[in-house]
Amino acid sequence: LAVVASRESMEGIAGWPAAQQALAALSSRGRLVAADTGHAVQLDEPAIVIDAVRSVLADARRHD
Repeated sequence: LAVVASRESMEGIAGWPAAQQALAALSSRGRLVAADTGHAVQLDEPAIVIDAVRSVLADARRHD
């Protein structure tokens, strides 16, 4: 599980970092990716989202 969150939201919304960490912790292999973008990470930095998806796929294939 990869949780992609904007650093802007992480810094600007009270409780957001803890909520995102908790979401990532739902998986034993979960991780939080903080992007230096606005709220729409997929639009601002699509490569970050693509890399996160590829990482999850690679991890799933290794642990199949």
